[in-house]
Amino acid sequence: MDERCETEWPASETTTQLETELCARYWLKRYVYGNQQYESIGTGPNLNPQWLRNGHYNGREVETILTSTQIRGMLRHLKATMPGEGLQEQVRQRTTEYLEGALRSRFTLSGLSGMRLESILPELTKVVQGQRLVPKDLVCRTQVTLWKLEAAVFARHGSPLSHPDLHTFFYGKRTGQVEGLRRTRLLPMRQDSGFTPESLTTIDSDNLKLLSMVGDLNQQTRCHSPESWGIATRY
Repeated sequence: MDERCETEWPASETTTQLETELCARYWLKRYVYGNQQYESIGTGPNLNPQWLRNGHYNGREVETILTSTQIRGMLRHLKATMPGEGLQEQVRQRTTEYLEGALRSRFTLSGLSGMRLESILPELTKVVQGQRLVPKDLVCRTQVTLWKLEAAVFARHGSPLSHPDLHTFFYGKRTGQVEGLRRTRLLPMRQDSGFTPESLTTIDSDNLKLLSMVGDLNQQTRCHSPESWGIATRY
């Protein structure tokens, strides 16, 4: 069921009420509450209502495995097939809230940092201008923000970006047609058909290495002081 909820269900044209409910609970369990136990958020019949009533989002990373098109498909399934009453409605509302946030996060120039909405432009500007990132630049940054910054290392040289949402973020026209796209002097950038990996500088490589190491930390650790991260770097 795990694989179906992450691949087939988001892309399917139609679905059943049972499948939607099972997948909604799966996404809450794995990506919102981060607890694999059935007693918390699970795909079993004994979903604990307390986890839904408290309205708590624990800051876990919005996953980058899906495209915005797939997320919109999941939202359509929730609207079309989940009943609007009782505990099932609470599951539907909570999953909808999470997925809508995930969709917005793909294109915004802001990111959740310590549960506050903060601009990612300072870090993005550093990367795009070929300056070196330091650990304190990345405190409390979410996985999606790190994902964008990694892509920015390549986008600054015009490299093609395979993920359609990253392509839109860096190279798409900022017309306001995509929610979250905002005008900035940095974007959109221009693609370069002549890009090769040799275009990357030493600083680019250092930035990628740091972003990768920080990305391996969980969100809670990222929100602590960089001195506690246990990352051996040159900084």
